[in-house]
Amino acid sequence: MSFLDLHHVLIQLLHQYGNIVLGTVVGLECLGLPLPGETLLIAGGIIAGTGHLNIVLVIISAAAGAILGQMAGYGIGWSIGLRLLRRYGHYIGLTPRRLAYGRALFRRHGEKVVIIARFVVLLRWRVPIICRGRGS
Repeated sequence: MSFLDLHHVLIQLLHQYGNIVLGTVVGLECLGLPLPGETLLIAGGIIAGTGHLNIVLVIISAAAGAILGQMAGYGIGWSIGLRLLRRYGHYIGLTPRRLAYGRALFRRHGEKVVIIARFVVLLRWRVPIICRGRGS
């Protein structure tokens, strides 16, 4: 399935199931899965503009999904993130040297890194897991 096919399927699901799909996809994206949550949020706003969804519920479901997804990602990162990275990090190109560099970066500039990474798509889904390295 191509990325465009995924978008098409998700927008169809959004039409069919509404805010449940929107909140779930936004939450899973915030959890760390590379899903098009922002695109779906824009589509939800457009669909709400046509009267098929309630804009207030679109906002609430997206916010709830984002908050729950971020909390879950942080919890996973805090509890088992470092172990996951040490064991499976090589699958995403994370060598022990890069992991050590990332941990040092978080120790020195953790809050700034998290804020900047939130707005950079490729970093966004890696940061919650890497954050665990700060306390270890």
